[in-house]
This record gives sequence, C-alpha cells and structure tokens, in this order.
Amino acid sequence: MKPLWLGIALYFVFLVAHAWAHPEDAPDCGPVCPAHLTVPTVTPTTTPTATPTPVTLLNFSGLETGDFDEGISTSGTVSVDTGTVKNGTYSLRSNPTTTAIGYYALGAYSAAGVAAISNHTTVCIRTWFRYATKPSAGTEPLLTWQAQFGEAASLRLKSDGAVAMYDPGAVAGTSSTIISADTWYLLLTQVDTASASASLKIYDSSLALLETVAGTGDFAIATPREVRFGKTTNVGGRTVDFYFDDMAFSVTGCPDINGVVRRAQVNGAGSSSSWTTGTGSTFAEVDEVPPDDDTTYLETAETATHYMAVADSSTIGMTGRISAVKTRGRCKEPSSVSSSLRVGIKSGATTSETTGSNRTTSYASLFKLFTTDPNTSAFWTLGNFDAIEAGIRENNLVSQRCTAVDLQVEGTP
Repeated sequence: MKPLWLGIALYFVFLVAHAWAHPEDAPDCGPVCPAHLTVPTVTPTTTPTATPTPVTLLNFSGLETGDFDEGISTSGTVSVDTGTVKNGTYSLRSNPTTTAIGYYALGAYSAAGVAAISNHTTVCIRTWFRYATKPSAGTEPLLTWQAQFGEAASLRLKSDGAVAMYDPGAVAGTSSTIISADTWYLLLTQVDTASASASLKIYDSSLALLETVAGTGDFAIATPREVRFGKTTNVGGRTVDFYFDDMAFSVTGCPDINGVVRRAQVNGAGSSSSWTTGTGSTFAEVDEVPPDDDTTYLETAETATHYMAVADSSTIGMTGRISAVKTRGRCKEPSSVSSSLRVGIKSGATTSETTGSNRTTSYASLFKLFTTDPNTSAFWTLGNFDAIEAGIRENNLVSQRCTAVDLQVEGTP
C-alpha cells in the first residue's frame, strides 16, 4: 500500500505547486476550497502617469498673428517674414545695415491684457535662429535679456559663426560650435542673476544637442524686464540679417525644446453672439490673418459678449502636449468713449477674462495667457482644448469694434 499512498501524496504536492505557479488553472471549488489550495489575490501594479515638469512660461510668439501685437515694442529694421520660416507661416526678420538696429521685444501681460514688462531674476529663453548675413568682423547682438538701464545678458554672433554669451561688460562663454549660414538652430539660453551663472545649449535642426556652453558673469545690473530678439544695440557697425521663430521664455524651468507655436482661428458660433452691428455678426468678421482692421469687424453699441468656437488640436497639428494657450482680441473704439473691453476663453463651465481695459480709437490687441485649463486648474488636455471658445466682452454701455479674435497655442506636434 505504501506506493499508492506515496503516489497520492506526491500528486497532491504537484497540484498545490501548480496552483501557485499557474493561478489561471486553480481548481474552481468556490467557498469550500481548502485554504491550502486558495490562490492569493495579486494586485496588479501600474506605472504612474508622468506629470509634466512645471514651467512658469511668461510668453511665447511665433508671430502667427501676422503682426507684432504680441510684443511690447519693436525698434529699427524688423519685419514679419513669410519667406524663411522654421514652423508655421511667419517668422521674425531683423536685417539692419551698418550701425542701425532692429529688434522685437517680448514681455508678459498685465491683468488687463496689455503687453508689459515683467521683472524677474532668472530666465530661460528658447528661439529658433538662423542667419543669412553674419557680422563681417567682431560681433553683433542677436538676443538680449534687457533691464531698465541696459542689458543684463546677451548672445552675440561672431564673425566666424560662433555664438558668445555676454554679461553687461564681458564675455561669459563662447561656443566651439560654428553655426552655418541659412541653417536653423535652436538656442536655449538660461541665466540666473543670483548665482551669476549662464548656459547656452545649441541644437541642430533635428534637435540633436551640439554643445552646452557654461559661463559666469555679473548679470545683476538691474532687475531684467523683457527679452529682445534681433540686433538690439550697435556694437561694431556691421550689417546683419537674422531670422527667429517659435520664441518663448520662462522664469521657472525651460520652455520645451520640442515646442512650436500654432494659431487656432475662430471657426464657428459659440455660446453667445451679441455683437451685431459690424460688417457682419459671425466669426468670419474676425478670422483674417493678418487682421484687415476696418474691412471686416464685429461691433457692439452696448454691453455685450461674443464667444466663438475655435479650430481643434488636430486641425492645428497639436497631437502631443499643449503647454499654453493665449487668447487675443484686436479692437478699438469707433469714437472716443470710456470703454471696458475684456478678452478671454470659455472652458467647460468656466469663463476666464482679462480685467476691463479702456481702449482708444486706434487698433491694438489684448491678450490673456493660460498655462493651465481655467476650468480644471490642471494642465491642458487635448480634449479640453478642443471644447474651448474664444471671445470678447464690452462691459460698458458704449461702442466697441474688434477686427481679430484668435488663439495662439504653444505645444508639441
């Protein structure tokens, strides 16, 4: 009998071992299943979804508005170009001759939506850059982090094609990389006045990192306030021809090197359509780029709101992550009054607008930038972006006219 009992025992051991190794084959004996045959519950593990690194993005511009309205100011020989672009339809061109200058200044926005300076002690600046003409000798600035009474830091293009970082008085570092004419490069510049440190990363057109230049310098001349793109000052009296695209800057973290700027135009009726005394009363009056000013426009003669649907993420080629959304309204008073214009977006149940701004009888744009969805206070999702509306509101009982309403979007395609 011993062989029989031994065989039964060995078979029982096999069943238990197999049940532990292969729970899918465990006996289905329900509540009467012996404890030694009960397969333990295994809780599956999941990999947490990565949270994007928070970046305090102050502004971005690919000039996809077709004008300079996003910036604080321009000076000298600069233009919105359509012939040489990295992404989208437009780029910035700075092509002053000899001692002349030419730059575009980008800052932040006030609560009322007006382009304004923004004091900060750290900065990270991203821009695509290429040149057709470099200085014939010496150096000329291509980018400046500007303070009230002078530059805090700058990049200069040298006559040999290298890029040098400068504090207000001296070289802080120079690239060994020689950038070629008529070729796009991504420049990522980070400066910290507290640690007196700076770095420059140079990427090629496929975003392969070519070099990181580190340097130190006296960058604390004053609290810097804006970023200027182009030949900001005359250093050596040399003619240059520079191009810039998809510019952005932040004060915490750096803008995504994969980021591009797209325009989402209004393309349909939204939740309110109360501006009815213009050349028409639909989105078609405010969807042109560049704006056509008094050719087509929405207008109201009283307190009124007008919100419109906008192109979705797939239409504008944003299939990755949306980092920021910026709404714009280009408007004026038909005659001088005391107005209170607001621009904003409607996301879900939340409408978020600028504070009221008393406009003038000349066209100008107001902006509001959102790095998170105002309806959820979380990072943008493509689905939530696809459901938003852009709009304008006149809060006083006066006439107001708008010729352009759109969104500028920073994200990854």
